[in-house]
Amino acid sequence: MTQITGLFPPLPNSFDSDAHLYPQKIAENIERLLAYNLAGILILGSNGELVMLSEADKEIVYKTAREAFVGNNMNLAHELQRKAVKPNTAVTSRRGIPALKAALDYICAYGGPVREPLLSLDKQYLPELKSIIDTVK
Repeated sequence: MTQITGLFPPLPNSFDSDAHLYPQKIAENIERLLAYNLAGILILGSNGELVMLSEADKEIVYKTAREAFVGNNMNLAHELQRKAVKPNTAVTSRRGIPALKAALDYICAYGGPVREPLLSLDKQYLPELKSIIDTVK
C-alpha cells in the first residue's frame, strides 16, 4: 500500500456568473497553492464536484490542473514521467490499455474511460493489477 504524507488541500472549482466552469480561475488557484510547500492538490475529490460535474467538465478540470501543475514544475514532470515507465510497461504488457487506466485510478490519478473498441478491465484482474503496481513502486 502506498503511504501518502503531507498536505493535499482540496481545490474548489471556479464558476463564472453564468454558472459555467471557469478554467482560468482554476489555473490561478492552482498557481496560488503551488506557492506553498504542499505534497499535492486534491482535484475533484472532496467538494462534491466529482459526482456533480459532467464528464466533459471533469475533463476540463483535469486538463487545466495538469497544465497548471506541469507548467510550473517541469523538472518534476520529467521525473514523474521517468518513474512511470517501469509500472506502465509492467501493467500494459500484461493487460493492455484498460489495465493502465485502471492502474491510474488505483493510484488516485485519473485514467479516464476506456474508449471503444476496448473494454474496461475485467474486475477479476484487479488483484493482479494491484500486485503489479505495489511490486514495481
